[in-house]
Amino acid sequence: MKFQPFEIENLKIEDWVSDGRGLGRHDGQVVMVKNAVPEDVLKVKVYKKQKNFLEAEISEIKAPSAHRTDALCLHFGICGGCKIQNMNYDAQLYYKQKQVEDALLRIGKIQVKEVLPIQASEKKFFYRNKLEFSFSTFGWKINQNEDENANALGFHVPPFWDKVIDIQNCYLQNERINTIRNELRKFALTNSLTFYNPREHHGLLRNLLFRTTEFTKQLMVGIIWGEYQPENQDKLIKFLLKEFSDITTLVSILNTKKNDSYNDLTWQTHYGEGYIYEILGNKTFRISPLTFFQTNTLQALKLYQTIYSWIPEKVGVIYDLYAGCGSIGIFISEKAKKIIGIEYVPSAVVDAENNLKINQLKHLKYFAGDISKILTTEFVKEHGKPEVIITDPPRAGMEEKVVRRLLQIEGPQIIYVSCNPATQARDIQLLSTKYSVEKIQPFDMFPHTHHVENLALLKLKK
Repeated sequence: MKFQPFEIENLKIEDWVSDGRGLGRHDGQVVMVKNAVPEDVLKVKVYKKQKNFLEAEISEIKAPSAHRTDALCLHFGICGGCKIQNMNYDAQLYYKQKQVEDALLRIGKIQVKEVLPIQASEKKFFYRNKLEFSFSTFGWKINQNEDENANALGFHVPPFWDKVIDIQNCYLQNERINTIRNELRKFALTNSLTFYNPREHHGLLRNLLFRTTEFTKQLMVGIIWGEYQPENQDKLIKFLLKEFSDITTLVSILNTKKNDSYNDLTWQTHYGEGYIYEILGNKTFRISPLTFFQTNTLQALKLYQTIYSWIPEKVGVIYDLYAGCGSIGIFISEKAKKIIGIEYVPSAVVDAENNLKINQLKHLKYFAGDISKILTTEFVKEHGKPEVIITDPPRAGMEEKVVRRLLQIEGPQIIYVSCNPATQARDIQLLSTKYSVEKIQPFDMFPHTHHVENLALLKLKK
């Protein structure tokens, strides 16, 4: 039988779930409501039935929660980012702390000796150092739920892969980015430069990348072309360099593939070095268009300082797993006689090696490849048993083979950096046969989103 949408007149939102939706209950069923805030009383329209819950949208706010606030962004509710901008920041921190504690303590049943309060973000807005925007011939205008079939430059409208909301002001990155993006759009439209058609795969302008730095105040602009049009490309590049003298480097690539991935393509440098440089503590990091670097610089500094403080003085060997461009290992390099980093992505290891040269560090070494295959008994014998293991895996967490390797190695201390408390809890459960959790420290890396970072200190049981 086809599901028939229906309304619930007075739904009390009891909680907040890890994907950013509010949770209520009706006739014994869980109801997930987008853009709802805990303690709201709402009239909602239930539009879909899932196996274990109903999905709904707000029809009317009967009684607003004390946690509810006005969203600053005009695009809130349409754009896929900043899903909880309508919740005050103190409440955001409370529910993110709760998310971490629920994943590890309540659901994971993990014993934690000390639970530290979440570290708030120093910046609530304009905190990101990287953003990528998309061009599309299928624009989605503010407050209109229909395809305008007009050129747009902005973010994709969830759940559509081809429709893009035309972003005027974004509060995630340096305000300068709004000016450059809006002026570039104006120039493109005035000069009839073609926007990318994602259905038919043609058009000059496909994506626009910005990378900025907090402490060195540098700016990278990257253009992803969808077609080769040398005259128009040259025209746009000259415009940007003439109008925006604060651009540190300008780069571009040509992506004519039918998917948006471009990690395998070579960037062309039109101005500057093709890199920007950031300083964290007393270390300098070179950032290329593809370099993975923590997106909230000020919070990354706090995170790294905490890791530094959790490492004893002074250890022999540290292993840095899922090392990326080497930022953690380099930041804490004074703590060890030797640091061994392993990273899956070869280009990230190239970044790490360049950063070692910049910082004149010779006691760190990085390896590229499958961590579970590299981290063998022979590898440990060759490079030394680690006294500290730092692991910073992607959202999926560590592969089970890697966890088993750590149990075999029996390093005295593991520092686990996670952007997904659920997979972190899963991995710690496996490690708990030999390790206890001394303390956890959540960090809010992304205000106004449901994402939360968590740092856990594990010690080998005696």
